[in-house]
Amino acid sequence: QIAQAAGDQAKLSVALDEMITTGEAAGKLTEKERANFYGFQGQFAYQAQNFTKAIDSLNKAVAAGNTDSNLYVI
Repeated sequence: QIAQAAGDQAKLSVALDEMITTGEAAGKLTEKERANFYGFQGQFAYQAQNFTKAIDSLNKAVAAGNTDSNLYVI
């Protein structure tokens, strides 16, 4: 929450990665959460110019059912 309040995208990205990893490992992510989290992760990676991670994350977001048309633009 501190990173979010400060607008620190690098820390937000790390926290999101941990949430996805932990949630996936525990089998606790709903399809909607998975779709949204991977979408955010892809956007963060794209903004950080980590295009390989962005493509992977955005593909996972779409596969999980994310229908945000902006994901296809990236």
